[in-house]
Amino acid sequence: MKDLVPEVATALADKAAKYGANCKDLDALVYVDLPDAFLVANSPIADTAELQRQGWRSVSLLFGPYGVVLFSNNRAPDFFCAAAGRVLTQWENIDTLFEV
Repeated sequence: MKDLVPEVATALADKAAKYGANCKDLDALVYVDLPDAFLVANSPIADTAELQRQGWRSVSLLFGPYGVVLFSNNRAPDFFCAAAGRVLTQWENIDTLFEV
């Protein structure tokens, strides 16, 4: 995840510039679909200072089958604040993801 956060910040920079001060009311959700790449569930979250400087209320990643709220500020809904900094998945045992 350390290598991914700077790329997310770069990708969101144009959007942040477009929305300007209105970013303070927006939550960014980034879907990541990289070939031959996966999210290590217990990897530490990289520095999110650049994303925070852009002004987003929160920034989250969806990197199937995981989701992570990279950060949220005090204006974000409680469920974002509660999940901030945690990698989440619906499946406790990922090996059963494709079982019928």
